[in-house]
Amino acid sequence: MIIYGKKALDTPTIIKAMQDKEKQNIRIKHLQDYYNGKHDIIYRFYEDNTKPNNRIVVNYCKDIADFLTAYVVGVPVEFEAPEVIKKTLAYNDEADELQNVVHDMVVCGFGCELYYTDEDGEARYSNIDPMECIVFMNDDLQGDIVGFVRMVKRDETLGGYDVTVYTATTEQDFIADEAISTLTPASEQREHYWGDVPVVIYKNGDNMQGNFEQVIPMQDALNKVVSDSVNDWESFVDAYLVLEGMQGTTPEDIADMKKNRVLLTDPDSKAYWLIKNTNNDRVKTMQDDLRRLILELGNVPDLQEISGLSTSGEAMKMKLTKTEIQASRLERVITKGLQRKIELLYKILALTNSGMEYTAVKPVFTRNFIMGEGNAE
Repeated sequence: MIIYGKKALDTPTIIKAMQDKEKQNIRIKHLQDYYNGKHDIIYRFYEDNTKPNNRIVVNYCKDIADFLTAYVVGVPVEFEAPEVIKKTLAYNDEADELQNVVHDMVVCGFGCELYYTDEDGEARYSNIDPMECIVFMNDDLQGDIVGFVRMVKRDETLGGYDVTVYTATTEQDFIADEAISTLTPASEQREHYWGDVPVVIYKNGDNMQGNFEQVIPMQDALNKVVSDSVNDWESFVDAYLVLEGMQGTTPEDIADMKKNRVLLTDPDSKAYWLIKNTNNDRVKTMQDDLRRLILELGNVPDLQEISGLSTSGEAMKMKLTKTEIQASRLERVITKGLQRKIELLYKILALTNSGMEYTAVKPVFTRNFIMGEGNAE
């Protein structure tokens, strides 16, 4: 969550921000659940427990997030940078770290990295769960970060939250109660020497939406269509046998029919299954339409369609146009975050590397997509 303004980071401001953050976390948890396959269909129940109730999740939300993440940063970003910067990036497993941050971006709408020094005095950073992050920024044109609060839910036996507040020069630990109404200091202020608020935020656009957030209603519809199709099949298997004009049939007659697999009827009687008429072609068309819309609005290609093509690289690129537009936008946001990362690393490394001066570091992205034999350029 981002809070804009020039308020002091005092106790009332932090408490109010944490209370607002708890409300926003409902949305973030919903997005994380959909990525993990915990969709609304899972919680569907019928009062009649004899009625088939399949709850099938066809998780395109995960496919969208995984594809975009892998497409943009699946191939590790390379840096044209001084050796000391490259060593620090490698020490922090930059390729894996950046992939985790971008994953949070495409799922939750933003990713966040927190910077610190380890017990050996080395510069470290790690992505933080978006549900724990509150960023304070100026509301001017520059939008500089002026503070950061990390709130971590404590064990149920303890209750409340562990809270750490960061400014451009200090950090301090607090404990908040379960109701987030009080904030009790748990440590003295400590200097951190990063020369800035030690955090980088990667915003997925100004509205910070997850990449599959707008397709969730269609995802729900697809889950229902698939689940109800299986329900209809189970209902067909368990259908009632209607014996018309055969009122004298006894349970013994039915048992003999099951045993011998033979049913004898009079000229004026008949037997048939009582089933619901289902237009299977219509159901399949609905499934295909929903699937196509989800992929289209999620800005990812239909890999089944692409895998069946034997086309030139240019034709393949046309299929990836919307994906590339989305990837380019993500790349610009990531580049901005990487530039702040490098600035923070320069500031902390300059303390132990005399004469070190800031020079521009250029990240180089490579798309992670196999065009097919003869189509790569």
